[in-house]
Amino acid sequence: MTQETPTTFGYLLYPGFALLDVCGPLEIFNALSALVSIQMSLIALDSLEPVSTCVSPDSIPGFKGSSMEKMLPMNTLEQKITPTHTLDTVPELDVLIIPGGFGGLAASQNPKVLNFIKSTKARHILTVCNGSPVLAATGLLDGHKATTNKWLYETLVASRPQVNWVAKARWVHDGRFWTSSGVSAGMDLASAYVREIYGEKIGELVTDIIEYTPELNPDNDPFCGVYKKYPPEALQDL
Repeated sequence: MTQETPTTFGYLLYPGFALLDVCGPLEIFNALSALVSIQMSLIALDSLEPVSTCVSPDSIPGFKGSSMEKMLPMNTLEQKITPTHTLDTVPELDVLIIPGGFGGLAASQNPKVLNFIKSTKARHILTVCNGSPVLAATGLLDGHKATTNKWLYETLVASRPQVNWVAKARWVHDGRFWTSSGVSAGMDLASAYVREIYGEKIGELVTDIIEYTPELNPDNDPFCGVYKKYPPEALQDL
């Protein structure tokens, strides 16, 4: 670890984020904060009202009436996170983290979100699940290797073919960008990031503190083809 290691982190919160995409890596960074002085901003789009994990199917491009609609979080299972800043008030960041979730499809078409990501001076940008297509929509990922959620892989990667998408990867690190596969892979990415940036000893201690055994091999993606077991007709019969 050096004096130049990142100290200011920001987590983008948009309506319809996936809970573990945020809370999993956030718990790793919480543990890191016990060992290293860091600050975390939770960034909403427009207000400091709590941001919900739930969104209406009408707000998700291409999902209304699809077989995936039934997988949306129900309002009865809604969770909310209270932000500390908005896109307009967040301080300068060393690290920006972008989660996935059903709301990511709308976020990837929101000019204010894309302009914020494009203009950030963050040294590192981390994404979880379909947070990488949100980043890709800015053009910043063009020519870089990246991965994303495997359940919607073909649809997501088609939205930005200029990116060198990696079909089988738990996470991918290419220059300034760290991208991960679906949901729980965000914890493995955060663990790998801490080990790379703050050193193996701190990285190991952080995951020991939270009693978590991370995947250390970015190429080991056991869920790469699991979606093939669940064609649309099978989901309809559940």
